[in-house]
Amino acid sequence: MSVNWKAILSLFIVFAIVGLLIFSPKGQKIVGNRTAPIGSFIKTISGKVTKSGITETKTLDVTLTDVSPSSLGDLEFQIKGDRFQGKLEYELISLLDSSVNFDEREVDVQTGGLTGTVSFFRNGNMKITGKTNSLKINSMNLEKQDTNFLITGKPISYDLPNINEKKLEFSYISGSLKWSGLSGIAPMLSNDQLELINFDGSIKQSNELVTITGKVDKIILNGVEISKT
Repeated sequence: MSVNWKAILSLFIVFAIVGLLIFSPKGQKIVGNRTAPIGSFIKTISGKVTKSGITETKTLDVTLTDVSPSSLGDLEFQIKGDRFQGKLEYELISLLDSSVNFDEREVDVQTGGLTGTVSFFRNGNMKITGKTNSLKINSMNLEKQDTNFLITGKPISYDLPNINEKKLEFSYISGSLKWSGLSGIAPMLSNDQLELINFDGSIKQSNELVTITGKVDKIILNGVEISKT
């Protein structure tokens, strides 16, 4: 069978011309928007590859247990409409800018929805302040729109379920630290420095010890970064 070299050469020249028309700047001027679907397809493919590389989540599940309340010193959280429930040995209670005293030093506190702040101090105390439409302290129940209140004291138990912070930073923290992918025994912290980046989780206390659980982008322990690979 003879090969028609002229036909093959002609096809090669045709393909070369089409390629120049599609991809060269001068060719684009000639064919105009006729190649737009091809260009859009290529851009879409490359865009998906780039986006998938950027937006891929690499979060870590993290748990801190047996944490001393004093380890939370200087942390402050903004609460927007969440219920608060906890028990404290109170030092000060102020309602509607007036001090209130109870016979018992331990008080159960419940709010129907708190808009305010929860702060922690280096001596292990906490402060809850803000506005609520429903406040119950032991047997006292107050239903009043935008009630201003402030409570400080030593926490016995509480639950903060919806904490979202760009960074939780602990200057010194003691307790047990676990994270997803950890192999071996969980490290015990003793006055260590810890940063939790993009934390989404909860902080609760019971039996005089704090538990912190949630998801983070990365952990920085004593300057060493721990992230999911």
